[in-house]
Amino acid sequence: MTVRTFGGFRTRLTLLLGGLSLVFGAVSTWYVDRYASERMTAARGQTLQEVTQAIAVAVETNLAEREREIVLLSKAPSIRQADFDNPAIRTFLDQVKSSYRHYAWMGIADAGGVVAVAAGRLLEGESVAPRPWFIAGQKAPFVGDVHGAVLLASKLPASSSREPLRLIDFAAPIVDQAGALKGVLAAHASWNWVTEVIAMALPASAAQDGIEAFVVSGKGEVLYPFAAIDHVSIPAVLQGGTSMLITRWGAEDYLVSSTAVRPVNEHQLGWRVVVRQPVSRALASITDLHRHLFGLGLLMAAVFVYLSYHLAGRFSQPLGDLARAARCVEQGEGPGVFAAPGGSNEIRDLSRSLRGMTDTLIAQRKALEDANLQLERKVEERTAELRQQKVLNESIVHASSNGLLLYEADGRCVLANEAAAEIIGAGIDALLAQNFHELPSWRTNGLHEAAMQAIGGKASQCLVSTQSTFGKAVDCLATLVPLQHDEKPMVLVLLKDVSELVEANRQLERLARRDALTAVHNRLAANEKLRGEFLRMKRTGKAYCVLLMDIDHFKRVNDCFGHETGDVVLKQVAGLLQESARASDFVARFGGEEFLVVLPDTPLEGGRVVAEKIRAGIAGAAFPMVGRVSLSIGLATSARDDMNEDDAVRRADAALYQAKEAGRNQVVAA
Repeated sequence: MTVRTFGGFRTRLTLLLGGLSLVFGAVSTWYVDRYASERMTAARGQTLQEVTQAIAVAVETNLAEREREIVLLSKAPSIRQADFDNPAIRTFLDQVKSSYRHYAWMGIADAGGVVAVAAGRLLEGESVAPRPWFIAGQKAPFVGDVHGAVLLASKLPASSSREPLRLIDFAAPIVDQAGALKGVLAAHASWNWVTEVIAMALPASAAQDGIEAFVVSGKGEVLYPFAAIDHVSIPAVLQGGTSMLITRWGAEDYLVSSTAVRPVNEHQLGWRVVVRQPVSRALASITDLHRHLFGLGLLMAAVFVYLSYHLAGRFSQPLGDLARAARCVEQGEGPGVFAAPGGSNEIRDLSRSLRGMTDTLIAQRKALEDANLQLERKVEERTAELRQQKVLNESIVHASSNGLLLYEADGRCVLANEAAAEIIGAGIDALLAQNFHELPSWRTNGLHEAAMQAIGGKASQCLVSTQSTFGKAVDCLATLVPLQHDEKPMVLVLLKDVSELVEANRQLERLARRDALTAVHNRLAANEKLRGEFLRMKRTGKAYCVLLMDIDHFKRVNDCFGHETGDVVLKQVAGLLQESARASDFVARFGGEEFLVVLPDTPLEGGRVVAEKIRAGIAGAAFPMVGRVSLSIGLATSARDDMNEDDAVRRADAALYQAKEAGRNQVVAA
């Protein structure tokens, strides 16, 4: 039988000697080419680094020039002192814009964010208030990152290239002689200028040598060239400072140089310039040197392997016999014959040890098979018990009248009962497909925050009044309990439908702020409205009016016609007040026959018009049994120096008293 030598002693000895020869050859090769390789690699890397730095400096210089130009223009007396409507300003902007062909737009926005004047009249009258360059440019000079054209895309002529229009914003504040902001001078430069900068910095043989340049944003996104956007990813190792290294990039190794574009004054854009060249081209001469030396080393190793292979065969035969006997035992063909009569003393000792070990292993294998049978029976019995326990647990969960939802920390729902499905208005399968991290309703009603607290180990309870993901209006009490399963945090959500209780509370809340007789707001609601308008006036400076009115001779109505008729008059007056008031006005019964109307954001003259409309409407209305009814109205407007909301009411009350004294059925302003 042929001796099996693959992976055996003979082969290993052969590989050992061959490996030693390879090591010797490798060391020799290293001594020969180390100096040359280091020098060539350093020289090529230095060249690539110089190209990278040249591009970065060119980009920095261009940005600084544009920023300096905009700042100087914003400080020019012809801009600071001139009226933006002066045609000379537009002519001046046209000349400046034409001086640099990459300016796509230049103009001035007034302090309100509206473009007052622009080169070529582009965007004049448009609002740029939300644009980042206007917001930042009101305070200091601004240089923005590359972005797509928003307002200009449809107004500029189409580019000859297929690339979309991308811009860089430059802005600076314009202040008058007193230091007040007049507006913001801004320019949008086309990103195409970077193509010219890079083309001048790259060597003439860049395309032939495979040299490519990239401009990368602070977020690691490619800004240049356009064809590489969304197709080329910048390795994370290049996000640091200035560097030159060899790295794996995509499916190929590259010699890469990277350097940061320095900030323009205080504007940190975070750009980087990255230049790469395939290692196969950059270090082609070094690769040829390695290839020749490697071939010589392999030839020497092959000679050594051939000689050692035949020598090792003399020592491997006894070990091969023992290996075949061991395979017989492994495959269950019998105990095997461990005899090595032609081997050394060490081989004969090994043979005896293997025979004893084989007998022991056969006995232990039999005992292990018996133990496995017993273990399988116990596993089957335990599995049946767990299956029955699971059925019982599911019955208990689904029998509960409260909703039960169990979520894992990643937001997945792993358990939902029928009560929860009924409360939320969805099937159990739909609930199990949910992830609470993806539900907007959980974030708006506070459940998401409570769930995250429960994951951290803190139980909480909250009242949820919202609309479920499935469209059902839900008012329920949610209790979130932290749980642990297999050392993983989970959240148990207990839901109790309290919709009827919540609705009852809402009804009580509404009744507490309505007058029972007239159905208009009562004094409690009026006090709250006055407080709210007072605080709003303090914040915004916008005044409000208070109309305090009293039904003339109302006591005579009660005395002559009775209190029931008096109540009818009060209800009719309340209805007429609501019809005469504006949609934004607030009508309330202030007490007895007194009514109060609050007119938000209304000056005194506007309040007088509304008050006169109300007075005339009441005076011209017919009241059953009573005939005619009139109102005396006191009008007051809020003042910035009011100490509280009662000040305006007191002034209106004093004006009402004057209206009564002057003969009633009239409006008197405080």
